[in-house]
Amino acid sequence: IPPSETYRLKADNFGLISDKYIYVEFGAGKGILSYAIANKVKELTQKNSKNILLEREVRRNKFDRFFKQNPFFQRYKSDVSDFDFSLLPKTMTEYAKEKCQI
Repeated sequence: IPPSETYRLKADNFGLISDKYIYVEFGAGKGILSYAIANKVKELTQKNSKNILLEREVRRNKFDRFFKQNPFFQRYKSDVSDFDFSLLPKTMTEYAKEKCQI
């Protein structure tokens, strides 16, 4: 089992997979963990997951490309210490509205 599949299965075993959560992946890189979580949420609830991927530098070959239809799958280029988590629900909603208009 690839590492991301192992994490996904453990999260599911503890009831941590739901469309009610906002998942934040620090140092997301390609976003494999968020990809696995988003797929599991879709499988279980038939709804889009809310994923925030944070990283300092942009990477190529991102798994984001599989979630172009999910306005709540968002990547931010930012240091964790500079990211304002209190604004997350509002920021996520505004970004999703912009993404849907494109």
